[in-house]
Amino acid sequence: MSGQAEIRGNDSARGMQELADLRRQAEALETELAAARVQIDELHQDRHRWWGMADQSRHELLAVYASKSWRLTAPLRLAALAGQALVGAVRRAAIMLPRLPRRIARAALLWVIRRTMASTRLKASAERYLAGYPRLRQRLRALAMAPTGPAEEAPAPGPGAPEWLSPRAAAVYVELKQAIAARRH
Repeated sequence: MSGQAEIRGNDSARGMQELADLRRQAEALETELAAARVQIDELHQDRHRWWGMADQSRHELLAVYASKSWRLTAPLRLAALAGQALVGAVRRAAIMLPRLPRRIARAALLWVIRRTMASTRLKASAERYLAGYPRLRQRLRALAMAPTGPAEEAPAPGPGAPEWLSPRAAAVYVELKQAIAARRH
């Protein structure tokens, strides 16, 4: 029996030790809980204080909006906004105006080049004239070949062009097919 008593004693000692450990853990958790509750109370107080400040600021702003001086100065504020918009427009115009003549000249020159290239008689005449001015010919050629900004709308492709081609590529494809067919006949 003494063996059983000893086992019971060891079990009892272990049980007491576990109980003491659990009590220490419970006390630590209660301390953490108390600290968390204190922090929650502080946060509630902070929230209340900030809501009060926000409400007070809102009331002050509404009082300013309702004041006679705010209503009397409304035209001045509108004039200031209009002035700022006007200054912005003038600045943008000052930036764009120096470029405008060049853009117009470029568009006009490209139009003349296209018309000239479309007429065989004008094209031959221009070729003879530009033969004496190789640098001018080179610059005009570069201008004609350069991208002109937004892509021009390509003509709709004719029948027989693969669907996966872009509209411009499909138009070129159809033109090539027509040229090959014309050459055969």
